Amino acid sequence: MRYRFRPEPPPRSSALSNDLKTKVRLVLDAETIPVERKKPGNDSVRVIDIRPYIEDLTLVEDAVEFTLRVTQSGTARPAEVVGALGYGSESINHQIRRIDVRWRQFVGV
Repeated sequence: MRYRFRPEPPPRSSALSNDLKTKVRLVLDAETIPVERKKPGNDSVRVIDIRPYIEDLTLVEDAVEFTLRVTQSGTARPAEVVGALGYGSESINHQIRRIDVRWRQFVGV
């Protein structure tokens, strides 16, 4: 799954753009990116490492584009990736757009 996130306001100045480049590099260089997920209907929380699901993350003009792997064991949520970049993951879903879906067939068990 490929997504595009446009921060508001867009990083038009070089300082903002450089800050976003730094955040992208930090996420890509991280060995783990732990996020907390709450189970619906109760208060239990589990910690998920989303780093293995982030295939790529790039700065494109005034947006960030990223590809997430979807596996049998799970995937990262787009808002979690944007949260790892330092944005409020609870309030930015409207700024994230899915731009592509690619299916790969897995052979064997």
